[in-house]
Amino acid sequence: MGRAKQLSCTEIGKVQVLKEEGYSNREIARRLNRSEFVIRSYLKNKENYGKLYEGVPKRNRTNFLVGRAFVVPRFAAKSA
Repeated sequence: MGRAKQLSCTEIGKVQVLKEEGYSNREIARRLNRSEFVIRSYLKNKENYGKLYEGVPKRNRTNFLVGRAFVVPRFAAKSA
């Protein structure tokens, strides 16, 4: 499944107005013909809504593994 389009500027304005009037996320979603998840995700993170999350950069695995021996852990023998 592909991703739906993000909320437009007019839809964001409508969400804010309807929320201030006391409407639930479900009712706002129904009125705008959008999913409740989109409304909730916008309201939860208004400042960063629609921005790409870059996250933590991945390590370069080839440099990480060079020169290391892979040791498979074995069950330690119980000492009596």
